[in-house]
Amino acid sequence: MLLGSLAFGSDLENQWQSALKSPSSEQTEKWKSWITLAQSQNIRSAEAFYNLAGSFWEKQEAARSVEALIFAIQNRNSVFTSWKDLTLLTSLQQNLLNQPEPSSNWELRFNILKESHLKSIWLLGLSWLALLTLFLRFGLKKNQMLYKIMGTLWLLVLLLGLSLDWLTKRPFPYAILENGKEMIPIFSAPQAQPDKMHELPSGFIVRPSKKQEGWIFINEPVQGWFEDRFSLRSELFKY
Repeated sequence: MLLGSLAFGSDLENQWQSALKSPSSEQTEKWKSWITLAQSQNIRSAEAFYNLAGSFWEKQEAARSVEALIFAIQNRNSVFTSWKDLTLLTSLQQNLLNQPEPSSNWELRFNILKESHLKSIWLLGLSWLALLTLFLRFGLKKNQMLYKIMGTLWLLVLLLGLSLDWLTKRPFPYAILENGKEMIPIFSAPQAQPDKMHELPSGFIVRPSKKQEGWIFINEPVQGWFEDRFSLRSELFKY
């Protein structure tokens, strides 16, 4: 579903309306042109990337659709809206693989969220814990066990903050499989000679663990090797 008009300058507004009203066969190029023009003016619109993701999905270009949706998530101002888009991304991954849980669902979500989103989550947890501490301090009788529990919770929150900081400083550890409308073969060794073990769809997100002479090894959702040429080339996915 495409998102409607936003407040931009005249050129961007005209191109936005043109993209919304254009036939589905033309929308992908229209949204790509709009995004290029907007970026030349230092504007990055989550809604534009979201619409681009929808247009790619209609053309059955699953890998590019997933990539654009990730860009949309990372350009959201609100962590709550980003989380809603992450739920959509998870649903797309489930549909592609036809299984209830994609690769490392929660870890994937936290790796996609940008630094400001992660800080918002951490501050929400910190605020909730501070309120709980005040309630236990003044609302209940002193209890050594409760103090120990609260001390443990504060330690966990601080460790979470350090973990989130680490997540924002490392390269994005995932890759998107891409082979048009065809499945990607997964082999038992880094060569095409062994028997094919599995097949995964274009648009599915995997986590490479090592590379070897044009081949990539993954542990989830299956173990095996696939050719590097089936990894979508994007500025997001550096490993």
